[in-house]
Amino acid sequence: MSRPVRAVAALAVLTAVATLAWQPSGARYTAGTAAAAQTWSRAASTCASPGTQTLDAVADSYIDQALPTTTKGTASQIQVASSSAANRRGLIRFTLPAPGTGCILTAAHLNLTVGTPTAGRTVQVLTVASAWTEAAVTWNTQPATTGSPVSIVATLPNGGVESWNVLAQTQAQYAGGGYGWLIRDATENDTGGQAYYAREYPMVARRPALVLTFA
Repeated sequence: MSRPVRAVAALAVLTAVATLAWQPSGARYTAGTAAAAQTWSRAASTCASPGTQTLDAVADSYIDQALPTTTKGTASQIQVASSSAANRRGLIRFTLPAPGTGCILTAAHLNLTVGTPTAGRTVQVLTVASAWTEAAVTWNTQPATTGSPVSIVATLPNGGVESWNVLAQTQAQYAGGGYGWLIRDATENDTGGQAYYAREYPMVARRPALVLTFA
């Protein structure tokens, strides 16, 4: 066989052995060789309603260790305090929206506006593990929490917005529960505390918010 003929034959073999095929879905390429096949996928977004949603709290309160049977569901501030035998913890809940078709939660932030600050305190939010109501919850009846806390160090003055990255906690609430968050000082029985504006506060812009992003 002449060299030109051999070259043409070799080219034909290579063309048959290595192929690149476009799939009709527009989201997949397949390349094959005689030894193995490799597949690359283009991750195309299929979320029907991507974007950010800002949610208002549907319940909030605080509980006071010094007043263990007293409810604070109508208070205009959520108090989080560290004090010997007089700790205070906040509770807050949102109704989580159903994700759009094909959407996943990619970001979640719990935003609270500072009323009375104590700079330098570490404030934690934890996932609540059972149901509660703002009209009935007290220190003695507070719900249990689950999982690890998300912490920030308080630095902002009155009117500043403290924000916790609660993506993993919110994803867990979608998986089961949706009971909201407990807010506490990381070092209780100490000295210091915060007050955050509650959903009952007259100025709407200072009320709690949960900001979710879907993609």
